[in-house]
Amino acid sequence: MRAKISRVQREIRTALDFLRAATLLEDFRRVREAARDVGQKNVSACLPVEVIGAYGLLPDAL
Repeated sequence: MRAKISRVQREIRTALDFLRAATLLEDFRRVREAARDVGQKNVSACLPVEVIGAYGLLPDAL
């Protein structure tokens, strides 16, 4: 039973990775089209995402 769940989780993760990459590629194409750039585009998801830093915006006066 656990092996079956693990396999399903991997399949779901793979499908989500594909959807993320497809969304990123579409965004990239829209930006390039707006910039009137041409050429071949290839995008793939590189997961897991690593967070290198985070910013906290504070008002001038607290």
